[in-house]
Amino acid sequence: MGLLKKTYIFLIAFFIGYPILYVVQYWRMKTLVDHRDEARIEAIAQMLDHSSDQKADDLFQNMFDTYRQTETIAYYTIRDGKGQLIYPSSENALIKESKYDPKDLYQTKRSIRVQGQDYIVFFGKDDVPFQTLLLQVLKDQKEVLIIFVLGIILLIQQVASYFLNFDVKNIIQWFKGRSPAGSSEIISKDALRLKEYIHGVEQKRQLAEQLAQEYRANSYSGLNWAHEQIQAGAKSVEITAARVDINGYTVLKQKISAELLQYIVQTFFNRGGEYLARYGAYKENAAGDEISFFVPKNETPDAELMALHAVRGMFEIFQDLGHELTLPELKLTVKAALDAGSVELEKLGGNSETEGQPLINTARFLTTIDEKQFSMLTLPSEAMSKFDGHASTQFENVVKVKNYDEPFHLAYIRSIKGYQNPVDSLTRLKYFRTDHDLAAMLREMSNAVLNDQNHVFHQLRAHISSLKIHRVSHAVVEQYRNLLKIGMKSENMQALSGITLLAKNLLTMESVDGEIVSLLQQCLKSLNKRVVSNTREALQSLKPEVIDLPAFVRNDDNRVAADALIDLVKIEGLTDDHVKRIMGWFSSNSSAFQLSGLYAAYKIYNYWAEARPEYIQLNPNFKLMDQGIRKLDHTNPNLQKWLGLYEVAQKHAKAA
Repeated sequence: MGLLKKTYIFLIAFFIGYPILYVVQYWRMKTLVDHRDEARIEAIAQMLDHSSDQKADDLFQNMFDTYRQTETIAYYTIRDGKGQLIYPSSENALIKESKYDPKDLYQTKRSIRVQGQDYIVFFGKDDVPFQTLLLQVLKDQKEVLIIFVLGIILLIQQVASYFLNFDVKNIIQWFKGRSPAGSSEIISKDALRLKEYIHGVEQKRQLAEQLAQEYRANSYSGLNWAHEQIQAGAKSVEITAARVDINGYTVLKQKISAELLQYIVQTFFNRGGEYLARYGAYKENAAGDEISFFVPKNETPDAELMALHAVRGMFEIFQDLGHELTLPELKLTVKAALDAGSVELEKLGGNSETEGQPLINTARFLTTIDEKQFSMLTLPSEAMSKFDGHASTQFENVVKVKNYDEPFHLAYIRSIKGYQNPVDSLTRLKYFRTDHDLAAMLREMSNAVLNDQNHVFHQLRAHISSLKIHRVSHAVVEQYRNLLKIGMKSENMQALSGITLLAKNLLTMESVDGEIVSLLQQCLKSLNKRVVSNTREALQSLKPEVIDLPAFVRNDDNRVAADALIDLVKIEGLTDDHVKRIMGWFSSNSSAFQLSGLYAAYKIYNYWAEARPEYIQLNPNFKLMDQGIRKLDHTNPNLQKWLGLYEVAQKHAKAA
């Protein structure tokens, strides 16, 4: 519930509830007096502290009449603006007169002594208005007072916005000396233009009826078309679907009158029908502030291009409306979404269960479009391959579009300002959505490396990296193998780094072959740290059984191979295959190989001693490594450092 509604509810409850409480309070005090409960006179006097003057006067008069014979109650009266308390019999009672100055405003407390008891009674003026009472009651309740004042301010603002189309921002602009955008200036223009266009009600009615008939004639129902296709034996059709929506419809409702808004929407629908008929489109739905339609590819080979032309026509409609109404500050425009693909007719309005439902649901596309842009289009791969030019394009992940039989990659393409032809501002960019297209993309990357087209290579590499690829075909693996070979032969380390980075996205145990693994293992010998890092990450995604590290390490530097083996061990654990490789290094005549084997053994011991020490006791391969280490040349100074570290790690593991 909004703050404004809460404030309204509070005001209504306050102004209705306060008088009710007032009456209840009065009758409670009157009942007490009627029962002659002398002991509760003090409570009555206390309650009078929150009552109005006139009610207090009545109550004291009532109490005086009730207790006149007992002479136990004072009489309250007002004489010349002075409040007084006196006893009815001045002979037998102690008279104590209390006065107060009128500047004390409304509420004054005085004490009175009756039959030996002091009572606090209420003094006040009889001409205090209700507003003073309200503020006095709220004086000690700051929260209520703040809400009350805020409610009055919001109420004033709401009334002003209703009659003058003001909002808080416009009020601020008003005080700064600037004319607010939503002020009566627009309203006056609104009324003037509306009067000009609606002049002659009968003529306008006839014109609207004529446009409606043209619209119905030009925009043949898509549902009827689907029924005809089913009767002809078709089960699925290729179409390009589009939805065009008035941009900022909610804001327009606040800025202009309902009559003018209705005229704009009606004109949009009627004139839109002309473009649908002109470009072979079928109306799917027209309701609210949107039109959805589609162009079948079996009737219009260039369905994507024709759908785009129809959308461009919708832009032109609003451009013309802006000129006709001479209200450029409204910034009339539309936003659109397009997609293409195969539609199953039986599942989309072609049977009794789905009759009347839209063929294509493109509503979700609009939620991802930046409405702050002047105008925007969403296009699929089929449409993009039809157009030339340049535009800023943002790629998104693969999405599964409802009612389509395969996933699509969407691209958002911003049209140029001024409602110029969007076709001239679009880019010719191949967009891949099938496995075959992915293989073609890798082939183009190979050509880019051979032709030193680094910008093309990195653009394609970045696009593939953004895709979520679950499986690849043999054709994709073949193209990646060729790309890897070309990258290794070239001296372009930046390209080779990108190629090895793709391995993690493309290669799995099901798709990789031994030759690719061998090529990647050769990349471990690269002097480029980024290439080595990417290759290690790629190899870690594969099972160790497919890797043959010792066959591809150099005699003078095999630490890289040991590091890669250690990383694999951390994932899979220590296997017989790992031990054989380490033992192979131990038994080598090369001191460098022996050092790498000892280094690997120490790192593995150290890792599992921290991660899971019981694994060392259970796995017999650790004993085999111990036996191999005993055979090493302990007098070799290059090995002594790691031998000492290994023994420390071994003791630490056994102690754990």
